[in-house]
Amino acid sequence: MNKLFTVSFTAVTLGIGLSGCLLGPASDEDEVSIDVDPVQTIGSSGNITITGDIKANVEINTVRYSVLNALNAEVPPSLIEVDNDITPVGKKKLDIGEDLKLRLKISAQACDGLYTLKIEVVAGTAERLALVPITISGVKTCSVVTEDTLRTQQVTLGNQSATAGSALDADLMVVYSSQQFSAPSVQATIDLWFGVVSGGKAKMMAPSVATGFAPVNNNWTTKNATKILKVSASFDQIKTQSQINTLWTETGSVSSVEIYANDVFVIKTAEGNYRLLRIVSASASESGNAVVVGRIK
Repeated sequence: MNKLFTVSFTAVTLGIGLSGCLLGPASDEDEVSIDVDPVQTIGSSGNITITGDIKANVEINTVRYSVLNALNAEVPPSLIEVDNDITPVGKKKLDIGEDLKLRLKISAQACDGLYTLKIEVVAGTAERLALVPITISGVKTCSVVTEDTLRTQQVTLGNQSATAGSALDADLMVVYSSQQFSAPSVQATIDLWFGVVSGGKAKMMAPSVATGFAPVNNNWTTKNATKILKVSASFDQIKTQSQINTLWTETGSVSSVEIYANDVFVIKTAEGNYRLLRIVSASASESGNAVVVGRIK
């Protein structure tokens, strides 16, 4: 059977792109992939077997599971229980159905609708997740609660002599130039700073660590300590605020990160919100730009 839902990411030492070139993926260290077979529509209560593979180039440390409803709230075990064996020790490859014996126990009280099986894997320094869609139809009809789809907004950030500004308010997806962010009230809204650092590395940084850039270092009175988390989810598939919230974890979040085309990040903004960003392109030249698309209300 073809594997439909695949997540393969790496704990990376990101490579350096040539000056003025778009940056792409670089060499890796620890890595892990999760391949899960499609789950057929569930039409009755009982046990459902989940199949697929988890593969790594180092020993797999832990595998964690949860089931989320359409609003990405965790479903209680009384409705859908995840039944599995403990991860075998010393394995680099696990058969989800045979080694882990992963089953979903569907209660007769589980509501029809869309769910997500969330599988999180740690292998060495690599931490990845897979979000597996599940549909229940024919068990129990319940009232349906829906959530608005977020809209997208694309912006361009510039480094040094570039025309575009370098400061981003991710809550509104608004870019500010040096003339605009001089006021402390504006600085307090800035979540990210784009810049190219020594060695030709394009970076997104929290203002609190963007000290190599004169406007921030010399003139800012408010420097937000934004947290940035690279995630494995597809930007196109994450469309609601609840889905974004589910992706966030403090573990692995950083204040500065090199950026490459197609990287996806969740950031915790100055207002305490979680926002999803995708890097469309990134140039490491002195006057380079970064094109970023984000989800906003």
